[in-house]
Amino acid sequence: MKRYVLLVIPVILFCFSACKKDAAQPQATVTLVGKWYLTQHNLTLISNGVQVGSSSKTSYTTNDYAQYFNDGTGILSANSSSSAPSLSTFRYTLNGTTIIQTSSNQVNVTETITKLTATALSIHYETLIGDPVNSSQIDTEIDDYDFKR
Repeated sequence: MKRYVLLVIPVILFCFSACKKDAAQPQATVTLVGKWYLTQHNLTLISNGVQVGSSSKTSYTTNDYAQYFNDGTGILSANSSSSAPSLSTFRYTLNGTTIIQTSSNQVNVTETITKLTATALSIHYETLIGDPVNSSQIDTEIDDYDFKR
């Protein structure tokens, strides 16, 4: 029996050493560059620290998108009532999860990427706006956008 064990152990060790490990699959590079179709926009209005309004829109077409190019430029497209979409250009810089978009009229918009995968992009944006009822008061508008490839 002892001889049998001495023969079996080398065979088992040989079998384990002959197993080939699978080569690691390269990770797909996740990038902001590309065309992202708008799927949802949630808007929240805060006045004096209290939510006073909100809305959500999910009815978008293939004319509603943001396209980011490698050279730091982009195009925003929005469906319009005419036969052609409304297009505007912008420049952008990306630093970690922060995007600074500069529109053609030189307005800087700082947004935060809250999700970025190969097929999904979510962007959060907050801005101060004048209160629609009381012009001497400033409110906070919070916009959350969801896109897909």
